[in-house]
Amino acid sequence: MFRKMRRFKQEISRSGGRVCCLELEVEHMTGKFVNES
Repeated sequence: MFRKMRRFKQEISRSGGRVCCLELEVEHMTGKFVNES
């Protein structure tokens, strides 16, 4: 889990699109919640 997060953060900083990636992550999480409910 932590390794995945670290790699994710590295990819974000490398691309320089932190906000964009975070928005995608939030969209993915909310989509998961919608599907579950």
